[in-house]
Amino acid sequence: MPKSKVGIYYDLPPGGANRLMEGIVTSIANDFELVRLPVLSVSPNRLARDRQNFVDSYIFAKQLSSQIKKSGIQALLVSHDSFFACPTILSLSPVPTVLYCHEPTRALFEPELGVDPSLPLPNYIYESLYRKVKKVLEKYNARHAAKVLCNSCYSQQSIKHAYGLLADVVYPGIDTGLFKPAPPSPQGQTLRGKSILVIGNDEPQKRLSLAITAIGLLPKNIRPQLNIICPRTLPSKKLQDLAHRHGVKLSVKVGVSDQELIYAYQTALVTLVTALREPFGLSAAESQACGTPVVATNEGGVREIVQDGISGYLTEDSPKTIAHALSAIITHHGKTHAMGLAGCSYVLSQFAWANCTKGITTALNKVISSQ
Repeated sequence: MPKSKVGIYYDLPPGGANRLMEGIVTSIANDFELVRLPVLSVSPNRLARDRQNFVDSYIFAKQLSSQIKKSGIQALLVSHDSFFACPTILSLSPVPTVLYCHEPTRALFEPELGVDPSLPLPNYIYESLYRKVKKVLEKYNARHAAKVLCNSCYSQQSIKHAYGLLADVVYPGIDTGLFKPAPPSPQGQTLRGKSILVIGNDEPQKRLSLAITAIGLLPKNIRPQLNIICPRTLPSKKLQDLAHRHGVKLSVKVGVSDQELIYAYQTALVTLVTALREPFGLSAAESQACGTPVVATNEGGVREIVQDGISGYLTEDSPKTIAHALSAIITHHGKTHAMGLAGCSYVLSQFAWANCTKGITTALNKVISSQ
């Protein structure tokens, strides 16, 4: 029996969401005939990019729609592109679409990430109008998806609030064949080092300054080095200066390989997640898979990953409470080991790739059969 033909459309920057989509494509390759669809290249110029958002992306999606008609594709699996969390192809596709939405475009729907009021008035007016139009288009595109999937119960609520749609939760799969605790040395010792790990770019929602300030409150005699891994860009000089003022030794790497990332998880004392309402929290799940406990602010999708007091700690978003939780792990090595084991076990049971694959294939088969 021939496999159903499914088009794949997304364009994500380096990071957790892109790795997840690559994993999804690999995991469903045995179930469908997959066709990678082209994406529109992004202009480095802001005004040209804004034109792409509202004009070029529409023209491109119209052309792509014609190609899909001729190709025999029966459904599309769509995720974010460089312009929208819900790309324009959703509203123009001639075949049913399954949207895997990691999160709505947060700058359009969350007041804390709104237009900077300190901008010069012409810039403020332009940016405000730009976001209003983009918000309307993103909601319009989302409502044309035949099926919407998301990565957490928290994202499910965010999508309902932003788009008025009910998404089905399909948790990301964690490759526990790669992300796993390091084997002990012949002497029975682990690779565990003396550092705190943070994964994230220097962006407002990642709140790297909160992580640095919290670590700076730890007593000097137990204060570990902070290792930051940025998927795309180096932190600003302002952030590095903040670390210096707080007496935090800082090491930064950008765009590391999977093996480097896994080693960083395996050798950290603890992974710290301070992001503002993280939609899922892939770094928390990957860290636990590697046997490393997590301290995270008690918000967003990370609450579905970290078991408070069992695989790590969920805290208030204040430097003092974060520092207290970090100290509880750093100063009790037995607790670090026990939490690591519990976290690893939880990831194995809750975030298996088989579950993710089943959720995606079920949704695609359903929209294909409904035609």
